[in-house]
Amino acid sequence: MQYFKSHSEFDKGEFAQEVFQEEGAIKSFNQYSDRFQETHDVEIHDNFEISAHAVKRQARIFKSVIKLDKNFHIYIHGIATRSKAVSMRAAEVLQDLLRPGA
Repeated sequence: MQYFKSHSEFDKGEFAQEVFQEEGAIKSFNQYSDRFQETHDVEIHDNFEISAHAVKRQARIFKSVIKLDKNFHIYIHGIATRSKAVSMRAAEVLQDLLRPGA
């Protein structure tokens, strides 16, 4: 959410570099984005203006619910992001959960 709070315009390449940082994660993000657009027959622009109102509204939801799949959600109560290390470890755990064959 920090990217969206600190920028007024979304740039897919810049977003991927700032948020994911590692080449493998960036490649996975781009593949997912392409696959999502094909599967849902939508076009998501690489650049667009960020709505401050939408970011504020979504930030409340983002902190409390992680939607992994249809009918599979993780509800988080009373946890604030303490550091990047905590966020990165949570991302690793979720990645392990979503890995095929896990």
